[in-house]
Amino acid sequence: FYTQTWYAPGDPAHAQASEHFGTENEFQVETANSYQITWPSYVLSPAAMLNPDVLRAPSAGGYQAPDPVTFPEAWRSPSVTACVYPDLKTRMIEHNWFRDPPSPFNPYFSNGTTPWMFNHGLAARPCTLFFDGSVTELPTVQAWVDDLIVQAGTKGVDGLWSRDTPYGTSGYYGDQSNEGIAVSHHVLTTDGIRGRDILDRKGGRP
Repeated sequence: FYTQTWYAPGDPAHAQASEHFGTENEFQVETANSYQITWPSYVLSPAAMLNPDVLRAPSAGGYQAPDPVTFPEAWRSPSVTACVYPDLKTRMIEHNWFRDPPSPFNPYFSNGTTPWMFNHGLAARPCTLFFDGSVTELPTVQAWVDDLIVQAGTKGVDGLWSRDTPYGTSGYYGDQSNEGIAVSHHVLTTDGIRGRDILDRKGGRP
């Protein structure tokens, strides 16, 4: 678990995990009173790992909770060939915003030690792996603007990410964002692996 491959230089997690590089510990590290986990720099798209019908668009029926009785297929990860927009669907992203964040840690978390996340500021540009195999910086502002475009085109019914999950309208820790703007691409992508996190790769967006 603690191999340098999974920790990006500059990420606060790198310094924490570096104490365990080269050890045989596979997951948790025992401290004086507990077990501690230093999460890797990168996170796969949870949306893409679930059955696409979990995060259905509202116009198609909306969110379906995974259930072992009524919806057991929810937990079956789809094949990568199910990806409809491989150049627009994120597969892996840097979870923490560690290049030019507003401060070392996000003050909207009470513990004072939680890093800013990739969706906590429109200025964040996390390195991102897409399903077509390409890697680039993905400006959070682009995901936000593109979602507004989709909402405008559907009269507010659908967006690029789901807002009817147990996370609510604030989405993935949206209440802790720098501008107070909730952005949940990558994590809650509408239609999962069949959806899009951005509308194009041309760049040049504000």
